[in-house]
Amino acid sequence: MKALPSHSERNGAAPPPVPTFKCVVIYEDFAAGERGQRFYEKLAAAMDGDCISTHNLWSFPVLAIAEMRNSAASAAAAADIVIFAVSGRDELPAAVKEWIEMWAWLIEDTRPALVALFESPNGESGSIRGYLRSVTARKHLAFFPDSASLPAPASRAGSTRKIEPTPFAQEAWDDEEVAAGAT
Repeated sequence: MKALPSHSERNGAAPPPVPTFKCVVIYEDFAAGERGQRFYEKLAAAMDGDCISTHNLWSFPVLAIAEMRNSAASAAAAADIVIFAVSGRDELPAAVKEWIEMWAWLIEDTRPALVALFESPNGESGSIRGYLRSVTARKHLAFFPDSASLPAPASRAGSTRKIEPTPFAQEAWDDEEVAAGAT
């Protein structure tokens, strides 16, 4: 038995394209990579099939290789979100700063958001946070440096923020706060 043609097949129109969500995870070490991967998985799961989700992972040592740094910057420039996962204990290596500057330079029409996940609020994380904030401000990008900068949900008293986070983003941030407090 032959199936009846769909409405779009009868009219000769192609079905509407499925939107894509592209993510790049840049990570310092294995633990940071796991945090970045978990955050991405929660974001992708929350989309519940509404779009096709893809991601790339790039470690700091890989970014030290010029060809890989170029590929990672190109991928991040085309991404919807870049997750930058670091311990926050050490200063950023020169190759990683070169990658960040290259990524920012390659961004033209897209406006990816940058999410910075820090293992620890102490150490170098303040200077890293400030550096990332300056890069994103220069390019007019959304920057979420830690759970404190995530828009507060309506249930938090005294919040002056006008934008409410989606439940999956808040859950992902809450998990990162728990993980950071456990180390």
